[in-house]
Amino acid sequence: MKELEKELEQHKTAISLVFVVSIQEGMLRIQERISSDQDTKSLGRLSPPDKSRFNGQATCHANTREEILSRINSWIQKHADGSQTPADKASSRLFWLYGVAGCGKSTIAASVCQAQSTRITGSFFCKRDENERRDGVRLFWAIAYYLARADATYRYHLLEVLKNGDALIDRDIETQVDRTLITPLKELGGTKAQCITFIVIDALDECDNYGAVTQNLARLLEAACQLRILVTSRYSPDIRSALTGVHGGLEEKHDLYEFDARDDIRVYLTSRLSQCRRLARLCDENTVATLVDKAEGLFIWIHTAVEYISSRINPDKALQNIVELKNSQGNQSALDNIYRRVLEDAAGSDDADDVALTRNTIGIILATSANRPLPSHALYAFLFPDVSGNRETFADVLQRLSPVLVFSDNRVRVYHTSFIDFLSQKSRCTDSFYMSQDKVNTIMATGCLEIMESGARRH
Repeated sequence: MKELEKELEQHKTAISLVFVVSIQEGMLRIQERISSDQDTKSLGRLSPPDKSRFNGQATCHANTREEILSRINSWIQKHADGSQTPADKASSRLFWLYGVAGCGKSTIAASVCQAQSTRITGSFFCKRDENERRDGVRLFWAIAYYLARADATYRYHLLEVLKNGDALIDRDIETQVDRTLITPLKELGGTKAQCITFIVIDALDECDNYGAVTQNLARLLEAACQLRILVTSRYSPDIRSALTGVHGGLEEKHDLYEFDARDDIRVYLTSRLSQCRRLARLCDENTVATLVDKAEGLFIWIHTAVEYISSRINPDKALQNIVELKNSQGNQSALDNIYRRVLEDAAGSDDADDVALTRNTIGIILATSANRPLPSHALYAFLFPDVSGNRETFADVLQRLSPVLVFSDNRVRVYHTSFIDFLSQKSRCTDSFYMSQDKVNTIMATGCLEIMESGARRH
């Protein structure tokens, strides 16, 4: 025992030192974990909103849009393999794909995200009728988030900025771009980026104040030599003006409508017909050719036509209605024709009450889906004070409107923003179905009061 005590005494200092070192290492690991958790929490504040990232959105049908997808993939490839250097002018860092509503820009953006998943760092699919997805500040926060994930040096400088608790309080776009992007990027000192960061932004024009958003996007491209962005949008002089101001103009800009989509639409239509015998038996080669012609290069037109025909009790009559639509004078006219057909069919007659019910149903759906979409029974509660018709009649109208709506988690919203544009102009949707914002607001307010009074009476 004495020998053991003597040996322990000899090694006491070493044992104490090991113990101290172990404690220190443990404390460091705890501090690192706390620091890491804090960093993760800070970056999490910039994380893109739900559903804004590519996550299974509809992509292009197989063997369609091959030419434009090839051009985009080539642009990505030449930057990824280093043939474009950080010193190249900022315009080459952006690929702008623009086109009319419904021509397939979003599906192309989704296809790029899917095909280039190992290269695309992040994506932001803007949406006009979802608050966070139309917020320009949230878009730039998402870009900062993606850059931080891709570049450790930038992440370090961004986290230094975020240590200021007030960093994200000011919602002004220019201020936020300066704080979360320009300032941290300046700290990099112009050093060559470790890797090129690719980001996809879809439907830029659906952001609030998209002119200011685009101007700040141009500023960012000037500052971020490692950033490459694919942008899709409708054509807008404001967007073009901002982007052509980047180092003298855009090198990669493409009007999607210049790419002949007839064959692609035929492939899509044929595929949809093959999935439904009920439709396939109605459409011979001549009918398919007629529908392709009437689509005017718009995938949303052919989608709406298929949904309209397949949802009707009498698909033969529905197909005849579509085939007999008068010839259009361009793609907007084509959309107007088919959207009016859906609305007229939903009303069912020229009866004033039926038309009013259809008009008010659409108005309330537009108003609610722009903030928080409601289930059908809640929509009916808002409509009840203003229109006649029982719940079954309302359900029938809603079903007949299904070609232009989407039902998700029992909540109702508009399927495509081109329908919102159509309804916002009296000259396009006609007096029968046009509803001003003041009228919608009045119905919503009246409905709220009726619901509260009804609740008070029950109690």
